[in-house]
Amino acid sequence: MAQQQGETGFMPTLHDSGAEGAKISYLKNLMVNYLGSDAACREHMEPAIATVLNFSEDDLSRIKQQKEQNESWF
Repeated sequence: MAQQQGETGFMPTLHDSGAEGAKISYLKNLMVNYLGSDAACREHMEPAIATVLNFSEDDLSRIKQQKEQNESWF
């Protein structure tokens, strides 16, 4: 099975046959760690989550916009 190196370790590429279970397991591990982490760690993990879930540029833009609104002090 082809692998690519990500910031959080090895992750199956999206086109591997039989990789669906491995992607789910990897995503589960990411989410467990993400939900139990502080904001700085979450920021670091978000690109890996976006990759596993195949976020589009529109998805990423919407997330960025919402995060900026949430961080606004007024």
